[in-house]
Amino acid sequence: DLTLARLELEREALRQPELQAVSGSWRQRLLDTVTEILTTVGVVEVELYSSAIISAIDGVLVDALARPADQREEYVRVMARVIIDAFVTQVKGE
Repeated sequence: DLTLARLELEREALRQPELQAVSGSWRQRLLDTVTEILTTVGVVEVELYSSAIISAIDGVLVDALARPADQREEYVRVMARVIIDAFVTQVKGE
């Protein structure tokens, strides 16, 4: 399962610095995607909000592991969208 593999890789990268490049590249691609979305909708503090969203999605990934394997991908997709929408709505409302 990709979700489990990703979490295990990130955990192991904390102990083995040579794995950080792999883990870091995945995280950077995700950060770039979220940053692009937030920039498109006009968020000013893009780096701050992108990091917060990634941290929230990390929690979703952990939560996804408690679900049946065939439901995880859809769960992560839906929850990521909810998190991004919530952040954008909050920032736009300020």
